[in-house]
Amino acid sequence: MNNISFLSVYLKSLIFLFIFTSSAFSQFDDNFLVTNGDIFDMVRDNDNNLYIGGYFSYVGPNTGKAVLLDYSDASYSSNFPKVNGTVYTCISDNQGGWFIGGDFTKVGSEARLRLAHITASGSVSPWNPGANGTVLTMFLYHNTLYIGGSFTNLGGVNRNFAGAVDANTGTTNSWNPDVDGLIWAIVVNNNYAYLGGSFSNINVNTTLPTPRNNLARVSNITGVVDNWSCDVTASTINLPFTVYGLQLYDNDSTLYIWGNIQTIGGVTRRGIGRVNTYASNSVQAWNPNVLKTSSSSIAGIVYSVFITDGDTVFIGGQFTRIRTTSILRNNIASVTKFGTPTVHSWNPNIYADWYDPAYYSPQVNSIQVRGNSVYVGGRFNLVGGNRRHNLTEINRSDGLLTSWDPHVSDSYYNGGSEVVTLLSSESGLFAGGAFPSVNGKTRKGVAKIDLQTKTLTNWDPNLGLSWGWDPQVQKLAVYGSTVFIGGDFDSVGGQYNKTLAAVDANTALLQNFLTFANITTPVSLLKVKDSKLYVSGNFTSVGDSTRNRAACIDLTNNQVTAWHPQLTGGGFYELIHSMAFSDSSIFIGGDFSAVRGVSRSGLAAVDYNLGVPNSWDPNFGNPNNIYPYDIEVKDSLVYISGAFFQVGTTLRNRLAAIDFSGNITPWNPNIQGGFSISRVRDIEIVGSNVYVGGDFYSVNGITRKYIASIDINSAMPLSWNPQIIGDVYKILVDQTQQVVYFGGEMGNVDDFPSNSLAKYIDPSIIVNPPTFQLTVSVGNGWNMVSVPGLHPVDQNILTWWPGKDPAANVFKFQGAYQSVTTVQPGLGYWMKHLGANTYNTGDEWPAGGINIVAHDPLNAAAGWNLIGGYEFLAPTSALTTNPSGLISGFVYGYTTSGGYQVASDLVPGYGYWLKLTAAGQININPGPKANFKLSDFIPDDFGKIIITDNAGKSYTLYVAQGKQAQKTSLDFFELPPVAFPDMFDVRYTTGRFVEDLSSAMKTVQMQGVEYPVRVRVEGMMLRITDETGKAVNERVNSGEEITISNSQISKLNVMSDIIPDKYSLEQNYPNPFNPTTTIEFSLPEDVENVRLTIYNALGEKVSELVNGKMEAGRYRYQWNAGNVATGLYIYELKTNKFSSVKKMMLLK
Repeated sequence: MNNISFLSVYLKSLIFLFIFTSSAFSQFDDNFLVTNGDIFDMVRDNDNNLYIGGYFSYVGPNTGKAVLLDYSDASYSSNFPKVNGTVYTCISDNQGGWFIGGDFTKVGSEARLRLAHITASGSVSPWNPGANGTVLTMFLYHNTLYIGGSFTNLGGVNRNFAGAVDANTGTTNSWNPDVDGLIWAIVVNNNYAYLGGSFSNINVNTTLPTPRNNLARVSNITGVVDNWSCDVTASTINLPFTVYGLQLYDNDSTLYIWGNIQTIGGVTRRGIGRVNTYASNSVQAWNPNVLKTSSSSIAGIVYSVFITDGDTVFIGGQFTRIRTTSILRNNIASVTKFGTPTVHSWNPNIYADWYDPAYYSPQVNSIQVRGNSVYVGGRFNLVGGNRRHNLTEINRSDGLLTSWDPHVSDSYYNGGSEVVTLLSSESGLFAGGAFPSVNGKTRKGVAKIDLQTKTLTNWDPNLGLSWGWDPQVQKLAVYGSTVFIGGDFDSVGGQYNKTLAAVDANTALLQNFLTFANITTPVSLLKVKDSKLYVSGNFTSVGDSTRNRAACIDLTNNQVTAWHPQLTGGGFYELIHSMAFSDSSIFIGGDFSAVRGVSRSGLAAVDYNLGVPNSWDPNFGNPNNIYPYDIEVKDSLVYISGAFFQVGTTLRNRLAAIDFSGNITPWNPNIQGGFSISRVRDIEIVGSNVYVGGDFYSVNGITRKYIASIDINSAMPLSWNPQIIGDVYKILVDQTQQVVYFGGEMGNVDDFPSNSLAKYIDPSIIVNPPTFQLTVSVGNGWNMVSVPGLHPVDQNILTWWPGKDPAANVFKFQGAYQSVTTVQPGLGYWMKHLGANTYNTGDEWPAGGINIVAHDPLNAAAGWNLIGGYEFLAPTSALTTNPSGLISGFVYGYTTSGGYQVASDLVPGYGYWLKLTAAGQININPGPKANFKLSDFIPDDFGKIIITDNAGKSYTLYVAQGKQAQKTSLDFFELPPVAFPDMFDVRYTTGRFVEDLSSAMKTVQMQGVEYPVRVRVEGMMLRITDETGKAVNERVNSGEEITISNSQISKLNVMSDIIPDKYSLEQNYPNPFNPTTTIEFSLPEDVENVRLTIYNALGEKVSELVNGKMEAGRYRYQWNAGNVATGLYIYELKTNKFSSVKKMMLLK
């Protein structure tokens, strides 16, 4: 353990003890996953997966910093209590249990201050002496436990750096060597205790302190120093120890001494040596001569020695050579116990493939030998060229690596994940240290966690960085099945891809998206909104488009949009660091002073189209750029966070709320920090709770460190108060589960072990009802829609359908059409939309889903009802009513391209017409998707009239004919009412889509069509005319079609092309009339000269409707009498074989 590792842990523990206040019940989940490094960003997808990004290379279970490992598969025992701080030393209690010491405050659920006893069953015993400084070493002799470290109080009794307690009761006894420096090693025999460490005097508070340099022998009863002496000098002065370890051997006649050593008893012994205990300064000739480098004078450091019963001594530490400069051994070696000694050929070669001595140097801290296995713990990532992290098993016979691999979390800096101590027992291999986890997996910079099972998924983009440190991920965004990753990396899955990547959310494979973008510097922003990706970074172009530091990419076509705020005037780079959205504006914060040439000091609102700033300028008058770290929008207020002290001319410390007019609101949490630069890094707003994370110490004068929940109305901190140390970078809230996820550069939570990632319950969160995901496609124009649940924001029509036509109302139907501004589940609505669109949760609607509502029966009136279903598919055949049997005819849906269509299912999000014979209730029941078709209800021999307009909208009318014609009730085919004149609709004027033409001519009406219109006939022959009988008058055979280009023709007369058996002229209708009336006649044969003439009462011809050759058939003509006077008129049909006259009355 180097001095940086020890001192950093030591200082942090002192800080934690000072600030921590124990709570009666922690709502921290200590079974959630942890990482070995910082987390910068987190996002959730719609499948309840959590994506984390940061500077880490490992994700695994939260095991705490001490584990018991199985010898067969290296799995850890889940029954072993978790330790929340570094474990430096572990010894057996000789009863199958363990005494542990270090720098911790909790073991399992028990408070234990740096000392604990774990029984053979894995429980924490009541034994609890406690120490006010780090415990570095222990030695059990009979019933006395000797303890050394950095403490000055042991078990409530003053003891400077060394003391002893009863192994059963924990009571401090009278043994008190009273040294003036750290004790790192103690060994005891029948008479003496040998102390090693970093000290100059012993029995310092007596009348005659005795000089002893780093090694002393004292009475094992009193602690009084003995005459025996053997001073040890240090090789490196900047380490907190000289002697790191001691061991008695050869019937206690030999004392092995190792550590940061240059001389022993005045004799050069680099790293390790041994002395005789029967005389002072009696240094033995045995001299492994451990060297740090190729220099013969620079001593290596020895942290661990294991002496076997045979002729072997295993030595581990931080060195590259042993015995001579020509014998290379990286950090571990085996030498003979006797003789010079001789270095064995055994050479596991433990090292790291990268390190900086100022931050990370590979080393071996502990060695245990069991049978043919040598277990090695420390700080390393390679063993014999094979990847192993900090703990491994090596064959004792040949030095080769075995397959046993507990996969301890990787080390990054300051020894952050190293294994410090090992102890082999029959129960398993105890491993303690500074690591947060074992049995995890390598994940570099980004990982995906299944929140349902709290497990790491197999998803792994395998980011790489070809130089320096491991890859980092600063920003993440999710869109559908794509995960966008921004950070410092240059490969994904082995393929070159720099700083910004799109990978598949299921396979983790690199996607081709953004290959054109040529963004090669780390991004500061990734946000998805309305199928668009907003990105900011140090670039000046994206693809072939000039984009200065910010761009927007349309995810539907992978094209750069016109949005370009043109940032200028920042610091080193003009970047957007935070972004939030309202209906009309995008709020941006970052390091800039102008947007499109308009002065904006770090904060602006721009439009969605071009990025043009509007008048919102809350920081006007502030000479400082406020550089917001995060922006959130809630209830027409913009919340910003950062390290600022002022917004505009208003004083606000690190957190502020601004209205849409740019005014700073009175809301003022007054965030204060304990550092010169404190900040709020992240905001998450859920209901009335404003969650903030960063590096701060108080909210409105009340202590809240690094994370807080603030009331959105009063700005006062709420009672929710996790106790943590370290910056919080990102917060995510699962409102349904009342869970807050947070990540950053942090350690323990509520005194429980943790590292960088935490899951914490907040009972104050108002739980939303269960939600569901929803996708609804609408067309351009009128749509029948519904809301199958409640929108978590509100039920305003613009919240549900922001793309609706602003010039058209939304209507419900309850006996008549009524306009609405809010909607409710159970009802159907007519909504006119501008352009086609697909609405999705996660895009236009919240990613968390739509709230499920009770599936109450729908109250319905007699006649037609416009309804909607719930969140499930409901077959129309499963609909029931109270009272039963009220449903009449089909259930109809509507599409902009096909008009009214018979519906087999109620699909969530769409509206439907349903007719009841009497008032009652409709029960909507879930079921499997129905598979019936309209053809199941239309006989095969019915004729078809297929009408298709120029836009491709098409509708089919049917003609009843054949054997089933007389057995079919035409009322069964009644269509719902026509709502609006511009909606697409085709039907017979009777209101049905099936008619019988055998006895009478029928009229087809069309609306909302685009001309020309094609009319096709199948399964019959028809006579088709327009209302006048002049513009259109065609006999159409089966399989033929006619085209109508005249947009004034919206009605067509259709009649069966059956040849009449006689001439006839029918009475006009209506009669009397004003100003138009219809005249029908029949011709049993082709006629050369047919005239249909109209006369006034004086016999004067006023109009001639027909004059010419006609084929046999039934005809209908319309006469418009708008230009003649009221009175009696006579119409005459005349051929060379037939003449008939009838009267009609025009009344104006």
